[in-house]
Amino acid sequence: MYVACVLISHLPVKVELLRQPALKGKTLLIVEQSGTRKTVIDRSPSANEIEVGMPLEKALSLRPDAALIEADMPLYSERWNGILDNLEQRSPVVEDVGLGLAYVDLSGLEKLYGGEAGIIKAVLDAVSQIYRPQVGVAGGKFPAYAAALQAESLGAVRAPEDAAAFLAEMSILHLPTSWKIKERLLDFGLDRMGSIARLPFNTMQGEFGKEGAWLWRLANGLDDTPLMPRQHEETFVREVSFATPTVSLPAIFVILESLLAKAYTGVLRGRFARVALLEGRVDNGSTWSKRIGFREPVGSCDRAMFVLRSRLDNMTLPGPLETLSLTLSGINGETGRQESMFPEVRHLARLDESIRELRVRLGQQPPIYRIREVEPWSRIPERRRALVAYDP
Repeated sequence: MYVACVLISHLPVKVELLRQPALKGKTLLIVEQSGTRKTVIDRSPSANEIEVGMPLEKALSLRPDAALIEADMPLYSERWNGILDNLEQRSPVVEDVGLGLAYVDLSGLEKLYGGEAGIIKAVLDAVSQIYRPQVGVAGGKFPAYAAALQAESLGAVRAPEDAAAFLAEMSILHLPTSWKIKERLLDFGLDRMGSIARLPFNTMQGEFGKEGAWLWRLANGLDDTPLMPRQHEETFVREVSFATPTVSLPAIFVILESLLAKAYTGVLRGRFARVALLEGRVDNGSTWSKRIGFREPVGSCDRAMFVLRSRLDNMTLPGPLETLSLTLSGINGETGRQESMFPEVRHLARLDESIRELRVRLGQQPPIYRIREVEPWSRIPERRRALVAYDP
């Protein structure tokens, strides 16, 4: 296997600096909500004591002067996907590892590009220079990544044949594992790849299990995992621009319904979608997005609009929207549901689904009840029947 690693370090920070030049010179922390707490997904190069995945509280204890920016994942993904599209014009197999990191299969491309130098130039040319890409080339993915880390901006490094020696002085913080595992490794005094590589295989496996065995192989430069090509899912995408920026939900719903009508009278006629992604550009330059998964595949404009309206009715936007785009994905030609042959059962199933959607819309259990017989023989009317909350 002959692999190139394309590395754009601190891609979210670079995107934010391109969008907000006034931030230049400040220490930035890009943070994202992760469960009940916030974690750092990127930071300025100068804040090298902070690692990706570190809890925000710990990061601020190290750099209390840092400026915090809420992650704009739709924008970062848009920029990154454009780069991946360009890379796929150079090689048919490109693996997307995450923002700023991709692997490109170079096997068999020598004749097309006139040798290794031509291949590397083609890969570098696929990425805009404003992102300052680094390229590493090796016989496996992790050694290629290590080589990319050593490359200068807009440059490339080829890893030598002795990958273990090449990796020996590399920090274990570059291992593709969780922050928790990295902290445990550091507690054991294992701060370099060489310190892991020198351990017996059974020691790492015994202490860290299957992941420890994998990390030991990486530290020894043994990475024969195949590239996983990007999956190009069929989607429906449409965008409209508002004449004037708006936060009016009725106006947004009108536009949304027209987009759904175009979808289900066009490419989605007789087909079903599982996920809707709404995105918009706010007038202050930021972006907004909302991902809504359908419990069951939706095959009509009316049904999709009912679900989306239920989920969005009490929504508060971050500001007036200048644009609104709708992306429908998970598209297939089947309903994905099996209905009963008995009309009464089908009716109850649809009633249950409607009540669930109403519960989402209201944000609480709707006041809908079943009538249950308790003591039908009783002479007291109140004892004959009882109201029981209908909870599908």
